[in-house]
Amino acid sequence: MKNNGSKEPEFETNETRDYFITTIFMHDGFEIVSLVLAILAQWRYKYVTLPLPKEIYKHVHDNYKPFLNNINQIKHYNELLNEVQESKKKNNDFRVELIKWSMIFFFLGIIAFIISAIVAINIIIFK
Repeated sequence: MKNNGSKEPEFETNETRDYFITTIFMHDGFEIVSLVLAILAQWRYKYVTLPLPKEIYKHVHDNYKPFLNNINQIKHYNELLNEVQESKKKNNDFRVELIKWSMIFFFLGIIAFIISAIVAINIIIFK
């Protein structure tokens, strides 16, 4: 535990060793990284949204000729939806990656705690 920067564990027991209480101090690095990544994953990142109806109306009104053709209407609508969905997908993929790394560091912290507990129990038993 000294090697990873944790303080030595504290042990309390009686002379007949009927009970023992162990306090294990562990390095908080894994939990801090996990918490920061979880916070970043929950952050509301900006993404492209559909324009307001007024903006759509103004755009069509000012540029009506391309919209006279049904194929062009579908094309413009498809391009707009594609831009919005790509933006949302990019943000979602980033958040999923942050959550994945947050969970990795969380489980590393749990594993470090379990190893420290096993070492502490062995120290008490074999002291």
